[in-house]
Amino acid sequence: MPYHFDRIIPRTNTHSLKWDRMALRFPTDDMLPLWVADMDFAAPPAVVRAVERRARQGIFGYTVYPWSFYQPVRDWYRRRFGWAISADELLYAPGVVFALRQAIQTFTRPGDGIIIQPPVYKPFYTSVLDNGRRLLENNLRLVDGKYGMDFAGLERLARRPRTKMLILCSPHNPGGRVWTKRELLRVGRICARHGVLVVADEIHCNLVFTGYRHVPFATVSRACRMNAVVLMAPCKTFNLAGLQLAHIVAHNPALRRALATQLHNGGVEGANIFAGIAAAEAYRHGGPWLRAVMRYIEGNYVFLRDYLAAHLPAVTVMEPEATYMVWLDFRRLGWSPEKLHRVLCFKAKVALNDGRMFSEREGAGFQRLNLACPRVILVRALRQMVTALQAELRGE
Repeated sequence: MPYHFDRIIPRTNTHSLKWDRMALRFPTDDMLPLWVADMDFAAPPAVVRAVERRARQGIFGYTVYPWSFYQPVRDWYRRRFGWAISADELLYAPGVVFALRQAIQTFTRPGDGIIIQPPVYKPFYTSVLDNGRRLLENNLRLVDGKYGMDFAGLERLARRPRTKMLILCSPHNPGGRVWTKRELLRVGRICARHGVLVVADEIHCNLVFTGYRHVPFATVSRACRMNAVVLMAPCKTFNLAGLQLAHIVAHNPALRRALATQLHNGGVEGANIFAGIAAAEAYRHGGPWLRAVMRYIEGNYVFLRDYLAAHLPAVTVMEPEATYMVWLDFRRLGWSPEKLHRVLCFKAKVALNDGRMFSEREGAGFQRLNLACPRVILVRALRQMVTALQAELRGE
């Protein structure tokens, strides 16, 4: 079935965070938005049809997740990753960040240490600090253009008396790394040795580039399986973020019961009336769409890489292994982060994520760009960016 990823779907005046609320983060709102991590593509056709059918009934009362919804989720992860998940090992929440905060409140106490691995998704920082926990930073190492883990540093932080949790970003955002089984096994052994719970954010697990394979943390070993809470969602995979649905997998019964109690006490009851229907259809019938959209995104990456190499070689892109976000390195320009942000906003008119939101120190000089858009938008954004940066370099 053909999919029309080149089609521009107008999103202004649709209450889109990405298109309508740039003023929240940027000094001007007349830019091309390549910042928020959602796609400018329509969801799989089967999902759209299912939501339309449900809407035509016209009654939007209280809703529950039926047992028939659990099977497509389990089948998807079994087929793709060989991961056996029973229905009673699944919990649901309105979103991955919400689930992360619930896990922090369940398994740690104020003053406890929680490890993150910068540069990394900003809500990891805020979820730790907003809950009064201590932020422990195990910075990733940039070697030969890719991020790797500092295992010795991880061990030092894990052995501290009140270190209780590691928040693992897998695949990594913004660097696009797909952690190998060997890397995950080392993480699992360190955390198990020191009694540190792993909360694995695997929301990008299905968005993997050709030649790479995501390994769910809970499948690495029995020790990892019993010492993990895994957070996933269909929203990044199938562009369903607005339906607010996340899956939580906890194989350890004690962890699962504790988190279920926290979710209940936090008032998580019922379901978004469209979320379960949309997710079930996506997991049943979205495979061909996902393969097609990843081919398109990989094509966008190749175009971006080659265009920058030809027209602005001082700006390099970290080769992504997963996600539809790419990490651009502007440090060779020799500009301050403030100047870079100013040129991109006011001269290039392109809205990217400033790297400092992922780490004030490790992200300085970087920007994150969203590839999940029609190519004509990407081409326009790159032309504007190259023209503006070249003019600035010439002193114009």
